[in-house]
Amino acid sequence: MDNRDFIAYLNTLHNVNANNSNAYAETNTTNPFFRKTMVERPAGKRLLQLMEDSGPHMLILTGYAGDGKTGLLYQILQPETMEPVGRVTMRNGAECVYVKDFSELDASKRLDLLEKCRDEVRQGRYVFLVANTGPLIHAFGEISSEQARRLVGAIDDNKGDIQMYGETPVAVVNAAALDNSQFVKPFLRNLLADELWSGCDTCAKKGYCPILRNRRLARDFFERVTDFIEKRYIWQQEHGKRLTIRQIAAHLSYSMTGGLECETVRDIPGKRFQYLFSNLFFGYQGTRIDKKASAMKAIADILSAGHDRKRLRADERLFIQNDFSAFPDELRKELQAEGDAEHYSERWQWAVRRAHMLFSVDEDEISRRELTEDVFSYWFPRYLSLTAGEDKPKSADHELLQTALQMIFTGTVNSGGEILITMNRDGGVTQNVQLVYDTISRKKVKLCRKPVSDFSASARYGLYLEMEGKALPARISLPLLNYFEDIRKGIISTDIDPQLSQGIDSLRAQIIARCEVDDTTLNLAAMRRKGWEELSAELERDPRKGDRWRIE
Repeated sequence: MDNRDFIAYLNTLHNVNANNSNAYAETNTTNPFFRKTMVERPAGKRLLQLMEDSGPHMLILTGYAGDGKTGLLYQILQPETMEPVGRVTMRNGAECVYVKDFSELDASKRLDLLEKCRDEVRQGRYVFLVANTGPLIHAFGEISSEQARRLVGAIDDNKGDIQMYGETPVAVVNAAALDNSQFVKPFLRNLLADELWSGCDTCAKKGYCPILRNRRLARDFFERVTDFIEKRYIWQQEHGKRLTIRQIAAHLSYSMTGGLECETVRDIPGKRFQYLFSNLFFGYQGTRIDKKASAMKAIADILSAGHDRKRLRADERLFIQNDFSAFPDELRKELQAEGDAEHYSERWQWAVRRAHMLFSVDEDEISRRELTEDVFSYWFPRYLSLTAGEDKPKSADHELLQTALQMIFTGTVNSGGEILITMNRDGGVTQNVQLVYDTISRKKVKLCRKPVSDFSASARYGLYLEMEGKALPARISLPLLNYFEDIRKGIISTDIDPQLSQGIDSLRAQIIARCEVDDTTLNLAAMRRKGWEELSAELERDPRKGDRWRIE
């Protein structure tokens, strides 16, 4: 096959041109280019080990449509042809029955298939069943509500432990909980492999082809490109907009081709800038939004985030000093020529920022951190370091939580060494008198981390609030850290994202639940000029006048 076929394959992975025949696993796995670009995901290796280290059982791989479940099935079992239901011999010599997509079956046939799978296990065979989460839970609910409840719990825990469902040993793994950002680097490396682009060497259009130039830039700036894209997907995931494997593949393939086919490439001035990788990745053709591409989830989300519209510390060098030396020669000339044509407009500045994010040669640690802080948030680099296990929580991390809790519970920062846990009304208005549940020493409030098992390649950690030596169940998410930084700076917003609001309410409830409340004592805090003054009221029982509170 020549490059014409490979470019056509890339364009079938996204739906911008309504030519997405390989955007679905059923057809993609049969395409010869799938084997050349397929990523050996770490989760697949762990799933295979999970199966082989245990006796015959049913392994259920569930998740959302597009989560890469069929790809993992193919990676683990490597069937010669992918059938709806098939049999393979595993590398340990055991026989395994696989179900490619349980969700495709009629509801009336799912129970029969489940019973057949159970029978296969009873006969000493392994079963690998792939299913979208909704139909799977519904099918188990048809068997018994108790089994459905346990299945939901196993999906949430995602430990892959084998449990007995009736007389059948079953392990459940949730692909929707996997960190798909780790898919970016190996997938893009496979897309850029020399063997897939060798046909371009003799192409008459190679001197002006935007697709070939995108490939060259992505290859030459591979580490910077993949670092930024991974961070973008992690940011998106942390804000409740996780992308599936299918959506990531569509986004990256579109960023490479822009929907162009080899036949449609023309030598037109400005065409290469219009289809520049950094523009396509952000949903633009040149300086204008590509309305067709904006229908893709990844691009719709990145357009709404407006990363390229944020002020960067690099702006002074780029737009005041007019210093483009950090770009490769051909890109520098194009950016400057486009600036002349666009009269150095704001839209042109956005395009320059997009190119800077992906193709600048600034590779020192300080520049990378500054870019991450400017594009995303101040706490994002620290969050990445902590969750990746590269560093441990330090005093500055603890201090952020301590100050934020004071603001959340009292609306002010107390200079003393205690945090008042109060009944406080939301809305940004500090109440002068508040009911106090308990007081906690600032020193006993810390940020801690615990390992997270999600079948990923590297160790990952979740962040939690530790109170008096015990970690609370509520996870400290990136949006929460950013919110804590905002309220520490005095930024108060009444329009809080529902997901963030739920996280704050959950944290508040878990802290209050740890407090020791005395029913016979009423503790109050009153705002004075010098800060909060604690008052105590004792309950007096008087048979004649009734119960009343006496403030000391």
